[in-house]
Amino acid sequence: MRCASRSSPSRPFLLAASLAWLAPAPGDASSFDCAKARHPHEKIICADKELSALDERIAQLYQSARHQLSEEGRTILLDGQRQWIRFTRAVCSPKGKKREEVKKCLQRSFQERKKPLGKAALKKGPYLFSNVVVFEFHPVPFDKSGQQEMWGYYPGYYPHIFSYPRIDAPLTPAAIAFNRAFTIPEHSNKSCDSKNGDLSLDYEVLGASGAIISIFIEDWTYCHGAPHGFGGAYARNFITHETGLRDLRDDDLFLLNTPWKEFVYKECADFLNSSEKGQNRSPFKPDEFKHHADNPLNWFPSRKGLLILISAGTVGGYAEGPLNVTIPWDKLKLFLAPDVERLILE
Repeated sequence: MRCASRSSPSRPFLLAASLAWLAPAPGDASSFDCAKARHPHEKIICADKELSALDERIAQLYQSARHQLSEEGRTILLDGQRQWIRFTRAVCSPKGKKREEVKKCLQRSFQERKKPLGKAALKKGPYLFSNVVVFEFHPVPFDKSGQQEMWGYYPGYYPHIFSYPRIDAPLTPAAIAFNRAFTIPEHSNKSCDSKNGDLSLDYEVLGASGAIISIFIEDWTYCHGAPHGFGGAYARNFITHETGLRDLRDDDLFLLNTPWKEFVYKECADFLNSSEKGQNRSPFKPDEFKHHADNPLNWFPSRKGLLILISAGTVGGYAEGPLNVTIPWDKLKLFLAPDVERLILE
């Protein structure tokens, strides 16, 4: 949705006549010719410096990713862009809305697109990572009196926005297996008591090497009418090999015949008790970290040490937020497996 400078058939909003805003023309900060703006969205974008800048930035990110990706990667990128355009035109429809409401909706949607585009061609270790995005929108049904619930980020709709990683190149057996490991998440909304809600899933590539790939994943759900949303976070660490990959196990890092778990629990409690998180509350106890600090789904083997990711509400109160702890490798050396160095990421 940009208001841009030069005419180019590869501009994200010129990908198909049914999706384009307008043909771009020289001199505008936006990705289309503001002098010819007709659609209400186009007029709002052209009249607002922040939106116009976002529009142009999205165009730049799209083109930058497109130039780096394989043919398959470009096809996936294009599909995500088309989904986003349909999503934005629906959930930010000016029908029955004030101009300011439409503007705020566009700002949110543009930000939703900017983030995954910023990592649509990301080099980490030996791999070029891209992503698959899903922008779905489901109208909130009308009740018997003809009214709609107007909750959530896009009132009148249940937005489902998912972004998950894929490796674009090189397509080694490990990369192919990695791409198969990530599919569109199946959200049944059971957590919303059979009611629908706003759903999102996002990720970050924490690191990659020839031996390991580490991904951080976050999901978020807001059940319409609830006082607040809720979510979770976890890591996926994959050990790569010539024929594919497998999930990281505890014995990849630790000698199982040592008391490494008890040591890790105590380190987590001591670290948090001496931090700001430990102030004005009862002390954390080592046993609270069982089944969390010892779970590879909560690990990132960084150069500084083993980063343990503890989601909000799993230890302590939800309001305390995530409680992340890094234990330096030197402190863990008595318990480490002999080949652990190859699994440590920058």
